[in-house]
Amino acid sequence: MNRAKIFIASTLLLAFAVCVSAQTPQTIDNLQEFDYLAKGKVKDLKFTVSTSEDVKKIFGESCEKGCIYENDWDIYFRYFDDEWIDKTFAAGRKELIYKPKPEFIGKLGYVVIQPRKQILLSENAVFSDEFECRNNTFIRGNKIRINSRTCVKNKNDIYIFSNETTTDGKISKGQLILVQFIYSGKNSDIMNLVN
Repeated sequence: MNRAKIFIASTLLLAFAVCVSAQTPQTIDNLQEFDYLAKGKVKDLKFTVSTSEDVKKIFGESCEKGCIYENDWDIYFRYFDDEWIDKTFAAGRKELIYKPKPEFIGKLGYVVIQPRKQILLSENAVFSDEFECRNNTFIRGNKIRINSRTCVKNKNDIYIFSNETTTDGKISKGQLILVQFIYSGKNSDIMNLVN
């Protein structure tokens, strides 16, 4: 009887420890800890070449637009389409609007990976010279604006962290918001000016 009580108590204690550890945010000291994201299945995709069929072959039939990745991440895919627009400003503040060239419609434009649990950048975080970081504003949805820090590696690996705790408390200062992999070539190679 005592062994059964010890077993039950041990099991409950272990379950409690697992629940507590799942709620504790992971803290990182450098962005190289995420290099495995780019070296996993994502490396088999080619921007402006891969299609949704390629994504389904690599990630599974149900992952054409997105799915759970490596258990701890959500991954999303965006393909060039007729709705895709890039805007820039030329000298004199004239807005320039670009749309994808027809041959790139349906091809992979970018990949977004978001953590399923909270990951915080430590106060002492060190970035290698490979990263170029700047402060800016991240817009989530249509209305949530977050002061953020964006770090870019190799012109196409983008890491966005919050610089503040949001008023609703859902995002903490230093929290990783997302990792994004994008096409790093010249915009003029894949886009046409439409105005």
